[in-house]
Amino acid sequence: MTVSDEEVRAETDYRDRARGYLERAVAHVESGDNHRLVYAALEARMAIESLTYDLVRLYRGDVAPSVLSTWQPAKLFTELLAADPDADSGLEIHIAGE
Repeated sequence: MTVSDEEVRAETDYRDRARGYLERAVAHVESGDNHRLVYAALEARMAIESLTYDLVRLYRGDVAPSVLSTWQPAKLFTELLAADPDADSGLEIHIAGE
C-alpha cells in the first residue's frame, strides 16, 4: 500500500514543525552572532511556510488538490486568496515564554 503526498501532508503536524523552526530562529538571534542571522531568517521563513500548509487544511475543499502536492507556498497562498480574499489580513504574532 502506498501513501500519497497529500496523505502524508494531511498527517504532518505543521504547527509542531513551526514551533521547532521558531525555537531555532530565536536561538540564532539570541546567540549574538550576526552571521547566524541569516539562519534565523531561514528558520523563520520555514515556520511561516509550515503555518501556511497547516492553514490550507481549513480550505481543503476550496483549493485545487494539485496545489497540495507542491512545496511552493507562493502558489498555495495564491489559491488560499482565491478561496478567501481575507486570508492575507494583517496579523500580529507575539512570542512569549511559557
